[in-house]
Amino acid sequence: AEFFRKTEPHSPISYALEQVVHWSGLSLPELLQELIDDNNSRNHYFRLAGIPQKSSS
Repeated sequence: AEFFRKTEPHSPISYALEQVVHWSGLSLPELLQELIDDNNSRNHYFRLAGIPQKSSS
């Protein structure tokens, strides 16, 4: 990412690479929390896919 930030300062690629690196460290449920803003849609997807959801206590 740093290479692209220096050599292509107007390109969004360095920021995209940093985001992908961040996402690579997340579990699937954590990734979906970041990608799907709408709680109802996300919860529906979790149910359909059989992904356990955190209990909201």
